[in-house]
Amino acid sequence: MAKKISKLMSTRFFIIFILLQPFIDLLTSGSMLLWTWEYSFGTIVRSLFLGVMVVYVMFEGSKRIKIYSLFLFAAFGANLIVNYFFKSGFSFFAEIQYMIRYVYTIMTLLTYVTIINRNPETDIKEKIIKYLYYYLVMIVVVFIAADVSDTVITSYAYHRLGHSGWFFAANDIGNTIGMLLPVSFIYAYRKYRTSGALLYFVTPVAAVYPLLMLGTKGGYFAAILGMLGALAAFGYDVVFGKRKQTMKILLLITVVLVFSIVIYPKTYVSYNINYIVAVKGDEGKTQVETEQFIIGGGREDILEETETMSKDADFLQKIFGMGYKGNYRSFYDKGIVVKPIEKDFHELYYYYGGVGLLIYILPMLYLLGFSIMKLLMNLKKITFEHFLYVTSIVLGLFVANFAGHVLSAPSVGYVLMLIMALLYKDVVKLEREEKTIV
Repeated sequence: MAKKISKLMSTRFFIIFILLQPFIDLLTSGSMLLWTWEYSFGTIVRSLFLGVMVVYVMFEGSKRIKIYSLFLFAAFGANLIVNYFFKSGFSFFAEIQYMIRYVYTIMTLLTYVTIINRNPETDIKEKIIKYLYYYLVMIVVVFIAADVSDTVITSYAYHRLGHSGWFFAANDIGNTIGMLLPVSFIYAYRKYRTSGALLYFVTPVAAVYPLLMLGTKGGYFAAILGMLGALAAFGYDVVFGKRKQTMKILLLITVVLVFSIVIYPKTYVSYNINYIVAVKGDEGKTQVETEQFIIGGGREDILEETETMSKDADFLQKIFGMGYKGNYRSFYDKGIVVKPIEKDFHELYYYYGGVGLLIYILPMLYLLGFSIMKLLMNLKKITFEHFLYVTSIVLGLFVANFAGHVLSAPSVGYVLMLIMALLYKDVVKLEREEKTIV
């Protein structure tokens, strides 16, 4: 009995934690505006939650997950030891603080996959989808309230336009909304099937509003890709699921998509891009250089600096990584301020080495490879939900590779890993049905 109660409470705790995300982010914004502490409210809370996840996985995880976790900790531990001896200006707390960001994200995947594996017959998947939907509801409400009260936090310090509601990090909240958008259609459609009302589609449609208000390229791209993914998913449902009632949803999504495209010249992101073009023109930059800056936001320059550091790095640093910002001291001595690369997979490679990168992405490669293989083996059982999961995951990984703030942002990586776990849950269900039939 005690074990059953413990199991129920632990599972419930991790599921309810999903609903706490927007409140954690809002309190984080408040702490960053009001506190003078080095660490924000979100950093403290999520660091504590990371500790809980590690304990849970090490006690409740499968043998493979436990072994993987040990290899992960060993790789990051080796990184710290190597850089302690070879990195000039080594700061243990700075290294740990940035390392925790990445560890938090991958531990989220391991934790929720473990929960799913230990509770195969429960309605955990439905609860996660429902809570992700209400997570998005709260974000939309916050943006509207911030706009109405004229108390928004601007996305940029000066010149460029856009705001992030009451959330502090525009890129982070934009990436989060972008991944929640396709998944919210799943819950809305389920409610539509049972009630016949389109009311629940107000949330995914309204979510386009904060994405346009952000003024970031990623936010606008997320709105367009999210709607295109939903269009493809429900189009598939009409053709292969033969559900004619889905036509209303297709029409709604089409209208929102066309509106988002037509309104582009009037959006903050259009103004910001035009501003960058004007500034770069005044600086004498070529069209190609300007386009590269618009796409990468200057990340390519930082990447080149990091590549130079890597070439001059010690042999062990090339294997286990150079740590946060690489061997930045050599550039500081030249008067060059080094910033993070803000491309997650590149950061993993240069900061934590080829060994760290390979170990880190292994669970994602396995889970996604397993899921894709099983879906291809069960083509007739593919549903619109799979399209929407994949849309969110592709968006998350795409942004992680080109603009960062996904795997390295705990609030964003948390959502991506939850959606990967949901896809895994669906695929495992297909596999069980396949074995039952056989």
